[in-house]
Amino acid sequence: MTVSDTPLLRQDTTIDSSRIKAERAMTVVLGVFRLGMLVQVLFSLVSSTIRSEIVWGSAVAGSVVVVWNVILFGVVIKQKSFAATPTWMWLIDFVVAAQTVIVVSQALPSSSLIGTWAFWPYAYICATAPTFAIWPQPIWRSMTLSVLLAVIYGVTVFPGNETLIYTIINNAASVVIYTLISAIGASFIRRLAQTADQHKERAIALEQERHRFHMHDVTGLLNRLSQEDIPPEALAALRTQALRESNRLRYDITSASAATPNELGSPTVESVISASLKGFGHLPLEIRTHLGQDISLHPDTAVALESALISLLYNIQFHAGQVQEVIIHSARQADGWEVSICDDGVGFDLEQTPMGFGLKRQVIAGLQSQGLTVTVETAPGEGTCVFIHGPLVEPH
Repeated sequence: MTVSDTPLLRQDTTIDSSRIKAERAMTVVLGVFRLGMLVQVLFSLVSSTIRSEIVWGSAVAGSVVVVWNVILFGVVIKQKSFAATPTWMWLIDFVVAAQTVIVVSQALPSSSLIGTWAFWPYAYICATAPTFAIWPQPIWRSMTLSVLLAVIYGVTVFPGNETLIYTIINNAASVVIYTLISAIGASFIRRLAQTADQHKERAIALEQERHRFHMHDVTGLLNRLSQEDIPPEALAALRTQALRESNRLRYDITSASAATPNELGSPTVESVISASLKGFGHLPLEIRTHLGQDISLHPDTAVALESALISLLYNIQFHAGQVQEVIIHSARQADGWEVSICDDGVGFDLEQTPMGFGLKRQVIAGLQSQGLTVTVETAPGEGTCVFIHGPLVEPH
């Protein structure tokens, strides 16, 4: 029976990527929080100006903050997330936040640095530091930046406010805690998104594999039907197979399996073998399943086994030559069950002839994915035997 074969976010731009959606969601949440705090800062500056209480150092620092945030959010909106913006921008963001604390603290009297909106930089760094967690950088770096901002805040407001040391420590700790919460949340969301993408990629791969399975069998059957040397006695069986494959493709289009658990009822090895033989009555089959009666199978295992047996029977039909006998045997064993299918066809050299898609992917890989073991024994002129072994399961 011979057979022939028929990361960083910017590096992953898949439109439906869950990671991209997650990054955009985090950008919206923290962006709104940060912009809301910026509006409060601007309100504080404007109200101070109206009351003629504005300090030039505070006005200059505030202007820098406004200009920088306009530039930053312009880039973020264009790129649709913080994680997709240039990596060097987080450093500028940190420098701008740090300079506001230093400049304004030097411009105001010490009595205005705690508990008043005159010292707005504290509110600004509380909104800016959590943003570090959604930049494309390690968590430890985000936390380091937030600790540095907290230290800068504490050092600049401490002189003249020595009696408020506990308040200063609590305020500084809040900057770090906000960033830690943001970092933990961002890490959790990214892991969920990555898992979702992996599942999506796996589902796509399985769908492609299923289509290849159908195409492999159908194209082989169509090729045989197109040949003019078909014996008249084989036409009825080939037409039955064509109808069966047509139905399988129709079920596949409507998301139904070629052999669903409902169709199989409570699947057993014997029922799966019986279902796989439909359409192959023209082959010289000898069925020996009395030793394997009432062996229950998991529905997924049953589907995989039936698909493998159908593929093997197609290989015998199309590649094994003029076979005189095809023996299908099943038996219960001490450590499980075994199904074998042997023919007396032309056989092939496993070392010289590579396995094709049907045997390698549909049979061996498909069964191994269900925890079954497959052994192929063949030699030129001596036919081929395929042994399938699986564990016993409780009846469903």
